[in-house]
Amino acid sequence: MTKGRTKLPDGLKPKPITSIPDCPDYLDTVGREEWHRVTKEMLSVGLLNKVDRASLELYCENYSRYRQYLELMRKPDFETTIITANGAAQINPILKLSDAAARTCRSMLMQFGLTPVSREKLTTKKEDPAESKWTGLVK
Repeated sequence: MTKGRTKLPDGLKPKPITSIPDCPDYLDTVGREEWHRVTKEMLSVGLLNKVDRASLELYCENYSRYRQYLELMRKPDFETTIITANGAAQINPILKLSDAAARTCRSMLMQFGLTPVSREKLTTKKEDPAESKWTGLVK
């Protein structure tokens, strides 16, 4: 038995879909906008599959949360440190929540091949020279 991951044979891999799936109703405006933006991009490069729906929802929901936290942090009265009920200073929980949402988004984008580094790792089928429409034209 070998350690590591086994690649699925081509016949078992999910096939890319040809249209953008309906956006989940529960996403807010920011989540919906991100759904439409990212699914359009994924569709254009053949990375959108039915089995990815839950992961896309998770990404869009966390992206929306991240944006909400940014808005809170941009308010003039936002404090990076707060004083607790017992008088101790602590980091504002919004900073931790924002960081957690950003990490989740970054992780999901990497899984979808939507970051510069993860795009480099994507494999695409190369055209077989024997099957090229140009085969035989040049001798």
